Amino acid sequence: MKGLLCVVVAAGVAATYMTRALPAMPLVLSHTVDAETLQPEDFRVVTRSGSERRPICVTLRPASDAGERRTVLLIGDFGDAADDPPVTVLVVVT
Repeated sequence: MKGLLCVVVAAGVAATYMTRALPAMPLVLSHTVDAETLQPEDFRVVTRSGSERRPICVTLRPASDAGERRTVLLIGDFGDAADDPPVTVLVVVT
């Protein structure tokens, strides 16, 4: 089975997902990101209807070089591409 392995920790329990079956959206940032602090809660995807959706998983993979760590792969359900596509990604500061 090919795909990116993504681990999500919620309430102290880890769940593992293969991204092969899940929609994903790359987000290129202006600065590199510390992988240790990256969390799904850091992002919101807004659809054309105004619905806000949170990724179930975020990762810097497949980037392996420190200089490449500015593209975040958001994984989750971000709306229907034909009827309610994503239009904006928000970076949430907590």
